[in-house]
Amino acid sequence: MSIENISNQSIDLDIEMKVYKGKDYGLMSEEDFRKELAKQKRGNSGPFMLHSTAVELPNIHVNVESYEDYIYLRHIKMRHEKTALSIPQKSTEEDVFGQSLLLYEEEPIPIELEIAIRSDDFTDGIWRKNYKLEVEYE
Repeated sequence: MSIENISNQSIDLDIEMKVYKGKDYGLMSEEDFRKELAKQKRGNSGPFMLHSTAVELPNIHVNVESYEDYIYLRHIKMRHEKTALSIPQKSTEEDVFGQSLLLYEEEPIPIELEIAIRSDDFTDGIWRKNYKLEVEYE
């Protein structure tokens, strides 16, 4: 997911997203996937096969929490920052959540999600938007 700032001023904001789980597809955080791979490497069975021994560190800028009905992602600010993201004027912040979710399904299917963006520049309060994301294969 990317965010484009089309204004003539920089914008500071905090962003969060809920990705709703569905019965027709599987959804898990990258961290849970890594844990599953580690379990398999130790000999436990599961639906994933381990093909690599590369070690990657989790994205420290994204907090991922898994709930019964959805996965919650939040771009977190560092201690010295006022907000989680600062986007310069007329520029785009690419890959805001850093590929933190894994989706597995057999056919292309719409995924429901809710995005909330907070900024002191939003005089009407929190900007919220519900989406149905159509996942397609190339």
